[in-house]
Amino acid sequence: MIDGDRTALYRLYDDTEQLLYVGVAQDPWKRWRFHRRDKEWWGQVSVREIEWVDSREAALRQEAVEIRTRRPVHNIHPGWTWLDPDALAAAPPRKKRVTAKPLDWEEAKAMLDALMRKAGKL
Repeated sequence: MIDGDRTALYRLYDDTEQLLYVGVAQDPWKRWRFHRRDKEWWGQVSVREIEWVDSREAALRQEAVEIRTRRPVHNIHPGWTWLDPDALAAAPPRKKRVTAKPLDWEEAKAMLDALMRKAGKL
C-alpha cells in the first residue's frame, strides 16, 4: 500500500531467523523484485517483515539505527561504516511513485507467492 509519505521499513531473515537485510521502500514488493534479480543472497530469504512508518525520514532514521545496532549480514556499503541517521534522513526526497491500484496485503502476498513458485523458491 502506498499512502502519501508512508514508507515501509522492511527486514529480511533467513530460515534460522538471522537478520539478513534491513531496507526502506514505499513499495517493498517492487524493491524485493529488484533484490531477487540483483542480489546473490536473495535465495537465503525465508521471512519478510514490513513495518509501516509515517514518513520516509523516520524510516531512514530507524533503518540507520537498526543497521548500526543489529548489523544485518548483507547491509554492506563502503560509505556506511559511520551510518549517521541524520545524514541519511537529510538525503534528498525521491520522486513519489503513483500506482493505479494499491494492493492490499493478501493480494500482494498471493502475487509474490505465485512468482516465488514460478521461480522454484517455494
